Amino acid sequence: TSIPFTVSSCGSSSEDVIPSNALPYGVYEITNGILSGFKPGINLSVYDDGKCDTMLIPDEVTVVEHSAFLRKIPPFISKLVFSEKSKLTRINYCAFMESSSLTCVDLSNCNNLEFLASQVFESCSALTSVILPNISSTITIRGWLFENCSKLNNIKWNSWKGPEKTIIQENMFQGVA
Repeated sequence: TSIPFTVSSCGSSSEDVIPSNALPYGVYEITNGILSGFKPGINLSVYDDGKCDTMLIPDEVTVVEHSAFLRKIPPFISKLVFSEKSKLTRINYCAFMESSSLTCVDLSNCNNLEFLASQVFESCSALTSVILPNISSTITIRGWLFENCSKLNNIKWNSWKGPEKTIIQENMFQGVA
């Protein structure tokens, strides 16, 4: 099977203003640019108002920690978006693994991304669309990135200029329809 390289936007913001459909920045545990998940004890159900459907990751995040959101994304969140001035350089292993409500991941603003670990989006069973960033330097993409994302059918490498060096390991799409 082939995966078409087109997808519509997940709804990223062009300003550093948190849209009403996104979780507020205050829910995230961020230390020295490292996003380790949601703040301990935070009650995310207060944002389940029928409007909030997006995780907008703040500019200051440079690293998403290993297993940061593994099985922790609430069912009302369907979109993962990074802010316009994202400083993200790496997403570590299993960071968003088994996020069963995610349908769209937009990494288009992550132009400094150097490393996508394996299994980052593994078993995101509702995931249909992914927008990858415009990378112009070196990027490493580990294997099994989208393993068992059986509904994934739209991938776009946003305005790809061609990095100097791209390392993509095998089985990136293992179990994709």
